[in-house]
Amino acid sequence: MTEWLPILLALIAAASAGAFLYVTRRSDPNPVADLEQAKSAAWLIGAALLAAALVTVFSDGNVALAAIAALVAVLAVLQWRLYRKRTYDAAFSRQFLPALEVIVRGLQSGMPLLSALQVVQKEIGGPVSVEFKRLLDDLSLGIPMSQAAERFTARMPAREVVFFAHVIAVQHRTGGRLSEALSNLADTLRAQQHFAQRVRTLSQEARSSAVIIGAIPLFVAFGLFLLSPSYITVLFTTGTGQIVVLLCCLWMGAGAYIMKRMVQIDA
Repeated sequence: MTEWLPILLALIAAASAGAFLYVTRRSDPNPVADLEQAKSAAWLIGAALLAAALVTVFSDGNVALAAIAALVAVLAVLQWRLYRKRTYDAAFSRQFLPALEVIVRGLQSGMPLLSALQVVQKEIGGPVSVEFKRLLDDLSLGIPMSQAAERFTARMPAREVVFFAHVIAVQHRTGGRLSEALSNLADTLRAQQHFAQRVRTLSQEARSSAVIIGAIPLFVAFGLFLLSPSYITVLFTTGTGQIVVLLCCLWMGAGAYIMKRMVQIDA
């Protein structure tokens, strides 16, 4: 079976790259991120090939274990990429309300919108500074404010950004006091954040229980490996045991996903 290993690894690498690019495109539709996507795809393929190669060497050419290791490596890199994306979005959401308040105070003091955006880009820092710099770059290229706001929404499709873009677009077409509209938006976002924090606090017990229940099988398996290695190594040294491990991983993944969806409350 070892002669099929290069073909298997090539298929896994190709499927991994395609899946990663699809997930990355869905999670980050910014067209200027193509280079970053290519780098991440290279990391994905490299992780799959490295895991498969290491397992092949230490398992004397076991193709099944190599395929499982490559799959686990692919899923780990994908999860890491999505985790970084979620962390970036969460940091942006936390910083957006203070940035919006800075814009409102600047407009109320007579500052133009462009100058207020520049103040946010220089003073806030973090993901907000990065995204507002991209917005300012679009404006510096001569793109109208309404279209630049739409591009901003395409890069960061968060709810607060959509509201911000709509307010900017409506004010650009109809006129009116932008500071008042953005002040009302800031009050709305502040109330939503307060409600979301309250929901998260009330659901903390359920989320903690889900984590504990999901971690119990891993702790039990690790304990058996320490207390009686010969009892559990059968799962990794026999064909039937490897199939059982694969099915258990699939069922545990499905159970973890279901529990996560059960305790996830969108505020």
